Amino acid sequence: MNEYLLLESETFRKKLCTDQNTCVLNEVGKLESFTENGWTTTEYIAKFYDVAVPTVKSVVLRNKNEVIMDGYKIIQKKDLRAPKFRKMFGTDIEKKIKPLHSKTRSIALFSRRAVLRIGMLLRDSEVAKKVRSYLLNSENRTLNNEQQHRRLLGQMAHQLTQQASQLAKNAEQLICQANLVTAAVNEIERTKEMVKRIDERVELQEQRLQALENSLRPNNKQQKISEEQVLLLKIELKKKKKHAVSVWSKFNKHFGLKSYANLPASSFDVALKWMKNYKG
Repeated sequence: MNEYLLLESETFRKKLCTDQNTCVLNEVGKLESFTENGWTTTEYIAKFYDVAVPTVKSVVLRNKNEVIMDGYKIIQKKDLRAPKFRKMFGTDIEKKIKPLHSKTRSIALFSRRAVLRIGMLLRDSEVAKKVRSYLLNSENRTLNNEQQHRRLLGQMAHQLTQQASQLAKNAEQLICQANLVTAAVNEIERTKEMVKRIDERVELQEQRLQALENSLRPNNKQQKISEEQVLLLKIELKKKKKHAVSVWSKFNKHFGLKSYANLPASSFDVALKWMKNYKG
């Protein structure tokens, strides 16, 4: 993976833009924020990346869907008194933002993950380049570790297969021997115990092979769309001069759903395109 792919591919950005990776921000500078959990503003982001405020706004505008999924919010200042926002940003958020935004009615707030996303998109910022470099180096180390892990699992699987084959051969030999001594009454009990031990060893080996197979089997469980993705669908719906219930009904029928909230995350892009193109 290289920097060009990170700049151009939303898929790669989505893979690396995680809460865990926001620690990279601490490696390249000090990001000022209003809350303990890192919520900040456009001005502070511009200062952090050493670019002009309009540059940050332009990046956000061009990639609005992405930053919204990462926690970007535009909030009316009067609404900051609401309990849910006080819980999210702290009870003193109005006091903290007043010096910078005393003349505006609304304010844009960014989570740390949204700040990280902007660092993936700012082409000419030296700080953003460092952010991308840290992310790519970390991802390359992770890929190398995964490759080593897969090779180790392959070696273990090969060894277990050989052991299973040898055990099967041993089992056949022991069973033949057991059949020979069954004629002798004084050897019957000893033969039964021997066969029992062989069966236990074979069963244990089968359990190990089954566990290995399960560990290598990919997880195909579909995850449902997030609240942010639901919000994007609703935003597109509001643009239609249609009855919302009717549109949702046709949406669910088209995608075979009982509720739009059950849409698999993997189908989100197709669903969003359907909603944008829907004309009734």
